[in-house]
Amino acid sequence: HANLGAALLERDQTTEALSHIDQALKLQPNFVDAHVHRGHALHKMGRLQESMASFQSALSIHQDNADALCGLGNVHMTMSAFGHAAACFEQAHAHEPSNSGLLLNLANACVEINRVDESIGTLSRYIADQPTDPRGHYNLAVAYLKDNQVGQAIASFDETLRLDPHHHDALFSKSLALLVRGDYELGWPLYEKRWDNSQSKISVKKTNQRSEEHTS
Repeated sequence: HANLGAALLERDQTTEALSHIDQALKLQPNFVDAHVHRGHALHKMGRLQESMASFQSALSIHQDNADALCGLGNVHMTMSAFGHAAACFEQAHAHEPSNSGLLLNLANACVEINRVDESIGTLSRYIADQPTDPRGHYNLAVAYLKDNQVGQAIASFDETLRLDPHHHDALFSKSLALLVRGDYELGWPLYEKRWDNSQSKISVKKTNQRSEEHTS
């Protein structure tokens, strides 16, 4: 039941997944992975307090479970409780130091509570381990921008766009960084390009809607 629930959860069949996970817990109430899967399912459903309770149940059985700590941290992020989230991610990474993805989560939480230097350092460690992941470079750029290191931010946005030329958030954020620096000649065209891209998406969506109307 637990494995089936986890598989259904991967396919976003959340209600059905939760039913199987609950069956697994009826058969084995101390099944840590089932409590973790239940926490993820409830988080997806927006049932945040219940999700927290499920992750805490997993931790009451196995206090060092990194998956439960990370899941609990993600719920705290959703609730904008960034300090609690950072504490969960720090604890999870301490127990699972080889999981570099936890560094990305920790850095995101740290930047939200103005621990910007720590966020920059953590993201630098993440990039050293995952140099081709544009998320690390983009988040580093955002942290630099928050720390008023505009030149460093632009360089990191450039690296993000080198790895993912269609990263629209990086393109838009780079345009704002250039404008902040007073580089209007480069900044305005990028800013307008983002606007053109958003308008193009709206146009495509409207065209698709019209096509569906004609089909029906």
